[in-house]
Amino acid sequence: MSSWLDLYNLAGRVRKMAPWDWMDEIDIFGVQAHPGRDPFFISVMGAGGEHFAMAMYPDIGALSQLWALREVQYVEPEMVLEIPQTQLSFEDREYLQEDDRNLLKRLGLKFKGAKAWPQFRTYRGGFSPWLPSLEELEPFRVALEQSLEVAPRLQEHPELIHPEDPASYLVRTADPNGKWRDEFRKIQLTPIRRVRSMPDAGQVRRGRAMPKGEGRLEVDFFMIPTPVLTGKEHTFYPYVLLLVESKQGLVVGQQLLSVETTVDDMLHRVPEGLLAQFERIGNRPSTLVVRPGRMENLLRPWCESLGIKLMVHEHLQHLDEAKQGLIEFLSTGG
Repeated sequence: MSSWLDLYNLAGRVRKMAPWDWMDEIDIFGVQAHPGRDPFFISVMGAGGEHFAMAMYPDIGALSQLWALREVQYVEPEMVLEIPQTQLSFEDREYLQEDDRNLLKRLGLKFKGAKAWPQFRTYRGGFSPWLPSLEELEPFRVALEQSLEVAPRLQEHPELIHPEDPASYLVRTADPNGKWRDEFRKIQLTPIRRVRSMPDAGQVRRGRAMPKGEGRLEVDFFMIPTPVLTGKEHTFYPYVLLLVESKQGLVVGQQLLSVETTVDDMLHRVPEGLLAQFERIGNRPSTLVVRPGRMENLLRPWCESLGIKLMVHEHLQHLDEAKQGLIEFLSTGG
């Protein structure tokens, strides 16, 4: 297994090479270190000059999520963080966290300049990114080594990563003797199913039993970018179901949820939370207004079953104001 010094040495070489000068985020290639396993996939970020990083997506499922996200009309910021990945990013020193500083101090390492300090992070949906262990980073070490071999060739021959067949990827493959070779391989992406939740008979009865109000409610479900510490191994990001009255912008309901197993499982709990808010308010609204995307997909079957009109708008001023106020309040420990 590699050491932290090995990893930081590789990180320094990546920063010096600066592959983002000629590679875009969509210039993705694969690395298969073990026969019979999915390759993992490498993407270089930083062409825009803001976030210099290299991401490793661990399997075809994560790669499929990445591509699917690029086709979504409306992308919530948290959806990017929900794609499983490991990242090496280059930060200003003041943006390093305590665990990074302690590790670098123990190793006696320093880096000079803006956006020059390496930071390793693992991302999983619903959880705050964390500094991975050396064991977690072992596949990423291989990814970095192969990136240092592949990226310079792509500068001279960009056609290597853009074959004629758009479903084909350059995949670096190791044979049993540890010798690496290039392959062009068709990758069948996994279809990403939109989360939809059908109410059961009991939930329909509960909803229909409530009087139907005349009001219109704006509804959103979003992540609060402030991690919460629990007794579990990793901190998590809370999500909020927020209900705002359309005319005056009054917040009439809110509920906190978090990822217990997967993001999809959490999303399936959102309609039940919404139904509980209707019961607390005392009626079901005549109309719900949501943004395009996953809330529309998630709530449409419920609205049809409960006789609620569903409207879709990308810009919801009252909801945006309430959302920003809530994020600021919770982010400051309110």
